[in-house]
Amino acid sequence: MPEKLKIFGERHTNTNYLSKLIELNLDCELVEGVVPTYIRTIENLLGKQWLRDAWFERHRKDNLGWKHSAVGDFAIPADIGFVTLTKNPYAWLLSMYRRPYHQQYTTPPTLEEFLQLPWQTLGRENMDGPAANPIALWNIKNASFRKLPDAQTLHLTTEATFVDAAAVITQIAEKFDVTRLQEEFVDFARSTKKRADRDGDYYRDYYLNERWRSELSDEAIALINQALDTELVSFYGYTLL
Repeated sequence: MPEKLKIFGERHTNTNYLSKLIELNLDCELVEGVVPTYIRTIENLLGKQWLRDAWFERHRKDNLGWKHSAVGDFAIPADIGFVTLTKNPYAWLLSMYRRPYHQQYTTPPTLEEFLQLPWQTLGRENMDGPAANPIALWNIKNASFRKLPDAQTLHLTTEATFVDAAAVITQIAEKFDVTRLQEEFVDFARSTKKRADRDGDYYRDYYLNERWRSELSDEAIALINQALDTELVSFYGYTLL
């Protein structure tokens, strides 16, 4: 069975939370999916992002790339298990709209405009240029996860971590035959990126009860439905609105 685990998941899918859960509960090594702190420090001083791309290009054989990247056509090491994270496409698009990582807009777009704008990708995303729009980005990234071998891969959803994080850890432990660090499940306070006035119960209710639906106009839903890969939507357990 794999000796290490590698997480792949787009931004806004709770990869940090899942990583912490694994570190707290399972006796296994996580293959790093972000750059070392010193690289980020240098980049911040220079005001540039190219160092991260260069670092991942150099170390791709060792760490298989950025955790938010599309899965490439690389040789699959037998000692690594893969865990992918996917989020409901409608909820994910709203998250990206609120915080559009690495995008520059002269004027903040409306949601409907945002859904039709090209998405500028980074070198470390392992893609051939920009995505046609953020919806296409969801399709491309989540389709790429299916390149990973079934025997070495567990596909999870962000929503599953909200429903029952302990059950998710059990799934990982059983899939990869990983030893638990203790009998009782240990949870972790979710990302500090979240607003201080919104706790885990708020986000659990927001996502599991699909409160985000009220933020989508009929036009936005139509735009999303036109571009979504329906086979992928079904594969990950979602349905079109």
